[in-house]
Amino acid sequence: MSDQNLVIALQKCEFFKKEAKFLGFLITENGIRADDMKVKALLDLDYPRNQKEGQRFIGSLNYYSRLIPKMSALLEPLTKEIGKGKEFQLNETITKGIDELKEEIKKGVSVDHLRYPSEGDPDSLFLAADTSLTRTGCIIGNLTKNEDVITNITVAGYASRALDKQEQLLSSRARELIGLGHCLKAFEDLIPKDRPFMLLCDHKSLEGAKHLCKLKTSENSDKQTPITNSPLDVQNLRTNIRRKDSENEEDKAYNLRSRKKINYKM
Repeated sequence: MSDQNLVIALQKCEFFKKEAKFLGFLITENGIRADDMKVKALLDLDYPRNQKEGQRFIGSLNYYSRLIPKMSALLEPLTKEIGKGKEFQLNETITKGIDELKEEIKKGVSVDHLRYPSEGDPDSLFLAADTSLTRTGCIIGNLTKNEDVITNITVAGYASRALDKQEQLLSSRARELIGLGHCLKAFEDLIPKDRPFMLLCDHKSLEGAKHLCKLKTSENSDKQTPITNSPLDVQNLRTNIRRKDSENEEDKAYNLRSRKKINYKM
């Protein structure tokens, strides 16, 4: 510490602890989860009655967005209702989404630790993205690859967002690229720039792709649009893009919103 000119206050330090609270999170030897008091506060939140309360409601949950799967999908009705120029009206769709979100929170707001394997280590860091007609979701985590069999999948973070109207009109390949771009942007602070990682998608044409910085916005246009505003240089990242076999029954069991560890053959 002296070499790095770091100074600590011993009276504020705790040593040899198996868990510690930090900025609303509880960091344990098994992973990271939300502080129990914060979780209780989230569960006690009332339904928003106006636009300002809706914004505060979403803001309270966004802090733990990486720990909660399906969050953007469940909050989408509320997000639409608090848009600019909208007159807020609490409806059954909003309350249903909030109730389902609270059920997800009750199951446990936690993720595993993200490991950064050394070269030659059977463990790998991976990102996986999947995009539908209306939204994209992604995860980051670790897996163990032994020849063509992948096991010990752990999830260290979730992210998702809705596609806008223009993005929904694009081809499936373009939407998948947008999903990969969002994935890289969402976990930008966790992606190592000096180590390889695996990027999983379910579109055959993207297998082995190395130049993902731009895509065409339409079939008849030469105009190129960046898939991400991330400062990451995607072309120079040591990525290994692999396609998930959608016909594989084990692959069907691997869901971006699931926290179960399964065997996944590639």
